[in-house]
Amino acid sequence: MATRLRTAPKPLSRRHTLKLLLGATLALGSASCRRPQPRLTLWHPWEGTRLKPLFQTTLDRFHDNNPNLEITSKRHTHTTLRQALIDATRTQSLPDIFALNTSWFKLLGGTQNLTPLDPLLASHSITLAKILAPRKHNRCLHQNQPLAIPAVSVSGLGILFQNISLSPDPTPPKNWADFTEKSRTLVQSLNTPDELRIIALDPYIGISPTLFLLLMGKQIPITNPTERHSLLNSPEILAIAEQLETYIQRVYGPWGGHQALLRWRLEVAGTDQSALTNPFAHSHQAYALGGHWGLGQFLSLNPKLKIITHPIPGIDNAHGISAAHHWAYAINPRTPHPELAWKLLHHLTLAPEGIGQFCADQARISPVIAQNQSPLYDQWGPTWQNIQNIITHDIPYPTSIHTELFTPLLANLSFRRVKGDSTHAIISDFHQRFQNLLDQENSSAGL
Repeated sequence: MATRLRTAPKPLSRRHTLKLLLGATLALGSASCRRPQPRLTLWHPWEGTRLKPLFQTTLDRFHDNNPNLEITSKRHTHTTLRQALIDATRTQSLPDIFALNTSWFKLLGGTQNLTPLDPLLASHSITLAKILAPRKHNRCLHQNQPLAIPAVSVSGLGILFQNISLSPDPTPPKNWADFTEKSRTLVQSLNTPDELRIIALDPYIGISPTLFLLLMGKQIPITNPTERHSLLNSPEILAIAEQLETYIQRVYGPWGGHQALLRWRLEVAGTDQSALTNPFAHSHQAYALGGHWGLGQFLSLNPKLKIITHPIPGIDNAHGISAAHHWAYAINPRTPHPELAWKLLHHLTLAPEGIGQFCADQARISPVIAQNQSPLYDQWGPTWQNIQNIITHDIPYPTSIHTELFTPLLANLSFRRVKGDSTHAIISDFHQRFQNLLDQENSSAGL
């Protein structure tokens, strides 16, 4: 058999060698370009047909200036965010940046799971105490160091919005008793004896539940100073609950009291999230109580709506309210991209094109003092200036009001009254549920 001889390969020409080298270089360059972009994860609470797109626009503005940074954001509701963060601290799976209520610092483990911001602030020559109002700055602190920066302002919680097409008298109520009588007269004039279609106010449904606005105005605490024990069954809180019961019976008693309100909710207001704002915006409700940002919510639903505003009518006098805590953003100390996380945090909390635009677009006061003089607020007209004047009445409240627990409980209060539960029994039940929540929180925090 003939043996096949192997011939040595011909040496590559200089031209072919250069082509191979060039191809290898381009391939390496292409692989380099395909390296994944840095990515940040973000949890936030902004939901609804209005706030969700406004927040997305805020993120889009950041991305326009940082096109090589990918942001994966996830929305949690106000009520689910707290538990999601607790679970994430246990598994060390917190996102790079996350929204939180500043009353949760201890619950989330303090500096174990939230980055102390002093070094980052100092490296960028930022002094929070000079930028934020004193109360807003103090709410950022845990053990005398900032762990978060405010996302929005919690001033001006106690605003009474008045629809002047239904209630044209501009005179503000002197106190809760005066407001009760104004409401009674108004409801009688706007409805027939056999049908309730237009109400004055539903005390347990709205931007903020009235029970807590009233007790906050009186600075009646719902916990002891260490926030370990519920005080919801105190005589002072029961007395305010009875004031609201008197309001419902005095104003809506001729139509059936609580039963009439439940029927109105079902037939007029609706049962979804829009029931918080639509009835007032579309003239089925003469008054609304809540935060100053309600102005933007109502006008976005009905730009022709004519509104005047007053301080909330308190038990003894008219006053405003400022909450003790607020929504803020913090950085995960285990983020692989601390400088990039800081960049996004700054946009969401301090930058005019970030937090400044976000607040102005929803008629909300910015935590950054200087931004509230922006001409962006001119779109809201003279009512905006009146709201800022009302905020000078603000009474700071000492502890969190735990709306994630109480908002759904209060929304169900009229139903329980129709079933026959007494106001005292309902508040006692709230007290026990609240104590269970406090026990859970303190246990999670190792206390």
